Amino acid sequence: MRAFLILLASLALLQAPAFAGDFTDAERAALAAQIETFDAAMRVNDFATVIGTIPPAFLAHFAKGAGLSTEDFIQRLPQMMEAGMQGVELQDFSMSLEDAQFLELSDGTPYALVPTETTFKLAEKTYRATGDTLGLYDNGTWYLVRVSEAAQVEVLVAVYPAFADVTFAPSNVEVISE
Repeated sequence: MRAFLILLASLALLQAPAFAGDFTDAERAALAAQIETFDAAMRVNDFATVIGTIPPAFLAHFAKGAGLSTEDFIQRLPQMMEAGMQGVELQDFSMSLEDAQFLELSDGTPYALVPTETTFKLAEKTYRATGDTLGLYDNGTWYLVRVSEAAQVEVLVAVYPAFADVTFAPSNVEVISE
């Protein structure tokens, strides 16, 4: 019976992401730097810099879907992002690296789930959105991906199939003033 319980526990560990306690200080510092870059760029609507925090595989996926080369898509993306932000006033934005979960996929790929809170004004209402941002470590670089909506997770899994077994919590958006 004991052997069966040990086998069952081992199988459960293989199925679930494990805590990656061996993240180096350099890896954590690199993620912190990427978050700082994203934060600073968002505050001034520097969408070209924001694009640099998106995994290249995502950009290639979206470019293909738009019928464009990746280079053309990246060139057009800042204007698309600016148009999408028309009427949205970013009031506050934060990612809590100190509260992040550092994990790894069953294939050993490290990733982090970083609690994120955004306060914005749209059409005379102020909203607070909370959820996680995925810190994705790919080819030695950290990238940031929103994973709080099903459509975003679908793209993540299409581009990075190893995330198929990871469950992400949905975001919460609430009106905080009208």
